[in-house]
Amino acid sequence: MKLPWEYPFLSDVLLPLSYLYLFALKGRSFLYKLDLLKQKELPTKVISVGNLTVGGSGKTPVVMKIAQWLKEKGLKVGILSRGYKGKMAKRGTIVSEEKNLLLGPELIGDEPYLLAKSLPQIPQAVGIDRFKLGKLLCELHGVQAVVLDDGFQYLKLKKDLEILCIPSDMEITKVRLFPSGPFREGLSSIKRAHLLLLTYWEGSDRGFKLLERLKAFGKPIFLANPLYEGLLEGKSLISFSQLKGKRLLLCLGIGNPYRLLKFLETEGLSIYKTLIRQDHHKWSKEEIERELKGIEAIVTTEKDFVKFPPLEVPVYRVKLNMEIEEAFWEFLKRTLYG
Repeated sequence: MKLPWEYPFLSDVLLPLSYLYLFALKGRSFLYKLDLLKQKELPTKVISVGNLTVGGSGKTPVVMKIAQWLKEKGLKVGILSRGYKGKMAKRGTIVSEEKNLLLGPELIGDEPYLLAKSLPQIPQAVGIDRFKLGKLLCELHGVQAVVLDDGFQYLKLKKDLEILCIPSDMEITKVRLFPSGPFREGLSSIKRAHLLLLTYWEGSDRGFKLLERLKAFGKPIFLANPLYEGLLEGKSLISFSQLKGKRLLLCLGIGNPYRLLKFLETEGLSIYKTLIRQDHHKWSKEEIERELKGIEAIVTTEKDFVKFPPLEVPVYRVKLNMEIEEAFWEFLKRTLYG
């Protein structure tokens, strides 16, 4: 399923709305510069992980890696998310505490639910007012550091480290803001970041060209390689090769489905049918079962799977990790400890 800006004519039609969106962004930023809108400060370290575009930047596995790293360093860490498309986003709520996952993906959103399932010992809260929820995590759990998921556009909260995830295959020759394009902000906003993390790095010509372009902003740049660890069925992890020869249905409702589709094809898997939906899509039993004739198994992402209905066909989730270079962790250590 294509997004509006993937149709050239529709992208042009929507361009005036992008200028209105830009005007609103500039206005808000100007109010913060004048101190008419004031940033609020939590009594703990705040590490923000965000992006420039709508989905597909790999920030969720990065948030996961950073939270795990902080915990391994002996810090009490919490995660704050907006809870996009979750019913509790406006009201705000604690998602998990002391190994207890309190709410499902419909209420808190797919990405926070996945984070909470993957990091059961790290308390998490979701909601629009992340300052209020951050204070709550500090009061209830005594957190010493907070990872702010999707925080680059959240100007209300003062941050100790602003990490901007930029996929290495991102096209920046023609930048159009939402809804005429995928960009949430223009390239000039990169100046707000403390460091840039080039995700899905594979050393391609396109990646190196983007790297050279980004160096002009004078920010530290680090690389994160995608690490597709295998396929999960239940708690078992198998290699991709074990599904070779099977007729597969691929179900993807993520920011950049074509990146994963290309990888699976290079692994030699027989993708018999592909269902591509918009990011954060809620899968129904009917839409999947219509495509199951001749299918031996379904492959999807961990994020998609949390919204999957019960099915009689085996479902495998792609286990994705981000391998971030060591220099990034040294930078993070200096930021936290001086």
